[in-house]
Formats: sequence, C-alpha cells, structure tokens
Amino acid sequence: MPRDLRTLPCHCHVCDPPAQSTERQARITGDVNSHGWHVVGVREQEHVPGWGYSIGLWHTHRSLELAVFGLRTETCMQVINAAGDLVKNGREFRPDDLVDDVINNYRLAVRYIHNSWYGDLFGQALDFYQQPPLAFLQLVWPDEQHRFPWDDGVDEHCRDVQPQLWLPHDEHPDGPWRRLRDEGPWLFTGGCPDDMVYTTKRVMAGETTVTGVVHDSDGDWQFLDGGSTEEGDAVLVHLRHVVERQPHVVALADLPEGTQSWQQHDGRWVRFPHAFADE
Repeated sequence: MPRDLRTLPCHCHVCDPPAQSTERQARITGDVNSHGWHVVGVREQEHVPGWGYSIGLWHTHRSLELAVFGLRTETCMQVINAAGDLVKNGREFRPDDLVDDVINNYRLAVRYIHNSWYGDLFGQALDFYQQPPLAFLQLVWPDEQHRFPWDDGVDEHCRDVQPQLWLPHDEHPDGPWRRLRDEGPWLFTGGCPDDMVYTTKRVMAGETTVTGVVHDSDGDWQFLDGGSTEEGDAVLVHLRHVVERQPHVVALADLPEGTQSWQQHDGRWVRFPHAFADE
C-alpha cells in the first residue's frame, strides 16, 4: 500500500457505522473491535479452490489486508491469523517480500492484488470498508520443493489452485478464477456469496427444489423445500452454493429482511411478513 494511504480516513463499519447492521456485519465488526481483525473462509466449490482473507487489519493496524488461496479453508484461515498476529506485533508485509515465519519450514511470497479482483473475491471486505482505501496482498505458498507457481518445474497442483491476482483480471490465464465472473453479477444485495445460509441436505443434493425463502430480520437467509428441518436434515452452506444448485432462487434476491416467500401451486411466489411464519 502506498504510504500516503495510511493518512486517509477509514470509513469502515467501526468508524462510520451503518444505520442498521445484519448479524453478519455485527459479527465482523465485533471481531475487529475485540481482536483487531476478522477472517473469512470461503469453501471450495466444484471447480474453484477455497480461500481465506482478513477484514480489519487496515482499520486496526493500517496494514494491507491479506489473502491466501488453494489450501484447505481451515488452513487458509489459520495462515491469515498467524500473519495477523505478526502484523499486530509490528510486522509490515510488503509486495515482493519473502517471509519465512508464517508457515513452519516454508517461505511465502507476497504479491499485491490488483483491484480488478476485489468484487469477485472479497465481497465482505468491500461491504465492511464501504469505500476506499482498501488494498490486499496475496500470500503465495510453494510446493514441497519450495518452488513457487511461476518457477520452472513447479508442481501443477501448487500452480493451478493459486490465482495470479497480481495480474489484472483481463490478463489472467483462463481458468476457474477468471471464470468466477462469468457467473454474472451477484444479485443478492442482502448477502455476500460466501455468507453461510440455512437449507436442507435434500436441496443441496438436488433431491428437492427450494419452494420457500426466508430473509430473517437479522439478515440471515433460509432456503426451504417444505420438508423436515430437523437437526439431521438441516445444513449450513455458502449462499453461492445454493444459487449454483437452485438458480431459480435469484428471483427472491430482493426479498427484504423480515420477509418470507413461498411458491404456490400455480408457480407464483407470494410474500408474507416473516413474523407471521408460525401463524
């Protein structure tokens, strides 16, 4: 991050709170207030590896936010927390650095992430900060022979699961990362692709169709099929995954908080206040 950005005011949800916050926004703000940052973990999809990234390092420490890709989601989050602890103790991560104290016995390469990727990969950070400045660094890990994705002879897995985010989106080699944008604009303005939402195992397996959508007053989403929602039937998944498997639910993307909608026998969706769900 250019040093002059450090002097700019922060307009995040801590510094400039919104009039109303969803449960997710409140959770992120709470973590930033209590811990200094929040970590988002995005589960791998069918064709796209998972990733993790920080929210709040710039607010708390005027450090660039950090992201890592292609490891298990839990591992990505652990790496971000380990790096965040270093930032807390005074470390400054800079583009083109090599760091050897984040992952034992491995060096990480630090690369500046081009801002053309922010909307595709860091939606919750954009929401939290509300407006610039915002900048991200990618922590790039090597293969077992300590070769990085740009090195000759690097293991193909190491190369393929990590995007080259220092390149502008339009210059990135074709592949799953570039094609994320091909899914079209994100329509759920009340939720980010990596928000956790409530649905059933039947819906995710394609055995049933979503016929009811609930947008709780706290901002959470439920995608229901009219069947049992007992503990063994319910599951928490990323909102993006529900949209991928049940694309018709985008018709309910504008459902206000505190509202539910159920599909009728004639195919129409009828909306009701969620407060009357049990009446």
